[in-house]
Amino acid sequence: MKIRNISEALLPRPKVEYYIDGIIRPASRSIFWAAPGTGKSLVFITMGICFCSPEISSWLGFKVEGKGKVLFIQEEMPDDGFLEFLEETYRGFFGGQSKELPFNFTVFEGANFSDAKKVEVLLNVVKKGGYKMVFVDSFAATISDDENAKKDMQPAMENVKKFLMLPSKPAMIFTHHPTRDNRQFRGSGSIGAAMDLIVQLKGTKLDHLEFIMEKNRYKPCRNWEAKKIFKQDLDEKDMFILERTDRPDNLLEKQDLMVKIIENNPGYGQSELCDAYVRMGGKKIDASGVLRMLDESEVTEVVHDSKGGRANKKIRRLTEAYIAESMQQDVTEVVRKLVNNGHR
Repeated sequence: MKIRNISEALLPRPKVEYYIDGIIRPASRSIFWAAPGTGKSLVFITMGICFCSPEISSWLGFKVEGKGKVLFIQEEMPDDGFLEFLEETYRGFFGGQSKELPFNFTVFEGANFSDAKKVEVLLNVVKKGGYKMVFVDSFAATISDDENAKKDMQPAMENVKKFLMLPSKPAMIFTHHPTRDNRQFRGSGSIGAAMDLIVQLKGTKLDHLEFIMEKNRYKPCRNWEAKKIFKQDLDEKDMFILERTDRPDNLLEKQDLMVKIIENNPGYGQSELCDAYVRMGGKKIDASGVLRMLDESEVTEVVHDSKGGRANKKIRRLTEAYIAESMQQDVTEVVRKLVNNGHR
C-alpha cells in the first residue's frame, strides 16, 4: 500500500480530460433518464455526431474536447425507426451532404451487461473499434437481471466498469426510464452510486427540453434547456435540430449569485436563500433549481437539514476546498493586475 501526502495535490499534473466539457469524462458511466417519448435517443445521436465530427466544436454550447469514434447500441427501437432518427438528425447537421463520420451502430444485437459471455463479446468489439463514446439505449433493455435488486445490479455495474479500463477510455452512456410517478429513475440505489453523471430530461411545452443534472461526480451540477426543432429541408426531407435556448454564461452567473448569498448569510435556510436570490435580481423560478445544482457539487455542503412541518430548514455552507480555490484565484488576480500596472 502506497501512502501519499495531501501536498501532492499542489504539484503540477496533467489537465483533467473531458469529452464534453464539464459533463462527459473519459472512462465514465452516465445515465440520462426521462419519460418515454421525451427524445432521449435523438439527444444521444446529436451528442454522438458532435463528438465524432471534426467540423463541430461544441454540443449545446459545451465544448467538445476529445474527438473520437462513436458506437450506438440500440436495443429498443427496430431498424427502420432508428435509421429514420439517424437520417433526421444527420440532415439537421449536414443537410443532404454525405459525410464520412466514425459513428457506428448496432440494432437488436442482444447486448446484455448481466451476461458475462455477452459482455466479453462487446468488450472485444469496443476494444477493436477503439470507440471513445458508447451510447446504450436503453439500460433496461441491456440488463436481464432485476434492476431493483442490489445483488443483481452491483455485478452488472462492475461489468460496465470493465469497459472503462479499455485503452480508448470509452464513456458509457445509458438512457433509462423513470418510476411510475416520474420522480426518479427506476432501479436499485447501487445504479446511481455507480454513475459518474445522472441527468434527467424533462419535456416541457413547445418541444422544449430541460436538462436537470442530478449528479456530477467531478464538477458542480448545472441545468440547461434546449428546443427540439422538426422541419423539412429544401428537398422536403425531415430534419431534426436540437438548439440551446438559454445562454450558457447564465448558468455560472446564477450559481455565482447564490454562492455570494450563502457566503454572506451562513445561517439562512432554503426559503430565506430563495427570497434573497429574488431580491438580488434572480428569478424565483430559478432559485430552488440553483440550490439543487449546488447540493451535489464541490461548492457547498449541507450542514443542517431539519425535518418536519414548518420547521424545515436546510442550511448550506461553502466547502473548504471551494474557499481555498477562490482565495487562490483572488491572489492570482491581484498579482496579474500589479504586473499589468508595471510592478515587478
